[in-house]
Amino acid sequence: MIAWKMSGLKGIGLLIFTVTTLLTTACTRVVKNPQMVTSEESEKKTAPKIEQSIEESTMSDQTAEKRSEEVVTSKRYRIPYDNDNLKPDTPLEEEVDPRRLKLREMIQSVIGKKGNITIDGKEFTADCSGMVRGVYSSIGMDLLERYREFPEAEGGVDIMYQSYKNQEWKDKNRLPKTGDLIIFNNTYDKNHNNKWDDFLTHIAVVEGIEKGSRTVSLIHSVNSGIRRYRMNLDQPKVYMSGGRKFNDFLRRRPDWDQVRTKYMSGSLFYSYIDILDLSSQKLKTE
Repeated sequence: MIAWKMSGLKGIGLLIFTVTTLLTTACTRVVKNPQMVTSEESEKKTAPKIEQSIEESTMSDQTAEKRSEEVVTSKRYRIPYDNDNLKPDTPLEEEVDPRRLKLREMIQSVIGKKGNITIDGKEFTADCSGMVRGVYSSIGMDLLERYREFPEAEGGVDIMYQSYKNQEWKDKNRLPKTGDLIIFNNTYDKNHNNKWDDFLTHIAVVEGIEKGSRTVSLIHSVNSGIRRYRMNLDQPKVYMSGGRKFNDFLRRRPDWDQVRTKYMSGSLFYSYIDILDLSSQKLKTE
């Protein structure tokens, strides 16, 4: 009887040892399998080494800008970020028009500034239309002077567009000149309805064309200050290729964006406006 009990205990012990061995082997296989990793490990492997939040696309209305910032701050879309956009990647094509040269000098002088800017003793708001209005004031033009004609306009971008839309063009084969305005759509959810139906949401000014390419260097105001971005309408979905930047990310991704939502400057482009082609405008003399 005692011998039978001892034999039973040995059998149970052998069973426990076998089960333990099998579990240990299985766990070892899981750890060694490179395709079976925890979500934390996966995130570490896929996270870019250098990244920064996309700059918040600026609105023409500062109040609306603050509301939008509150909505999407916790849902920032992160991308690789290679420089601060304060220095040009490549030289620009030469500009000979003295008016455009003066504009380029003024545009370049405000890059990197944060908050309201002061030009010739006059202060301009820190939003995108305020920056554009400010640099144009240096040649004696007020791009919002006709605001009373458009009482239903929604902010500075809309007023500028309505004022000069007769000088608008959308031919993507035609390169813009220094000082031309760039109008963008859908850079943020302007009407807060989670749909792709937001027009005239952002404005920038052309600094010039990068030499040896069709990439536009544009200057605009975003939350972090006045920045230099790129836009290439031939390659609107390309961020960078061959060590050269083609477009910058202009829209931040809130959680409601659909899978194929567009984010880069070339994809959000709407039109150009050549302000200086208006021969009736009187420019300030030196």
